Amino acid sequence: MRNLFDWKESWNIGVGWMDDAHLQLAHGLAGLFQQYTEEGASLPPERMADYCDCLLEQAKVHFRDEEEWMEFLNYPGLRSHLREHSMLLAELKYYIKEIKCGGNGISLEVLMALKGWLVTHVTESDREFVHFLRQHDLFDSRLMEEHRSPCAESPFAEGS
Repeated sequence: MRNLFDWKESWNIGVGWMDDAHLQLAHGLAGLFQQYTEEGASLPPERMADYCDCLLEQAKVHFRDEEEWMEFLNYPGLRSHLREHSMLLAELKYYIKEIKCGGNGISLEVLMALKGWLVTHVTESDREFVHFLRQHDLFDSRLMEEHRSPCAESPFAEGS
């Protein structure tokens, strides 16, 4: 079952820092899955909540970076993308709350749903963003690789 959480090269979108972040999120899900399968019901809820908290923080940082680029480059799909990010964060927060309050915790169905969401989001929504960049001659893999977040020092900034 471990292979269910292995990242496939075909899911990469061609922006190194985004692909790296997606891989880390997949590794986070794989870690949750490993804990779930190895320890199951004997896994203390606090430890499962800690794993989920870590995954939540990874997702927040990555989403913030994506959203900053999208806003900076006036990506027309930003609102939809923000909704998707918000939905996943809300879902993760819900599961963390359930675990901490002594609920059922994480199930295989939840883990599979989260993985499905990640793969679909990356291979569809994030690919649409990269398509937009290429379509409008905004894609420069070197600059996108070197600058995870647009800022005053960004080569995309006016006057650079």
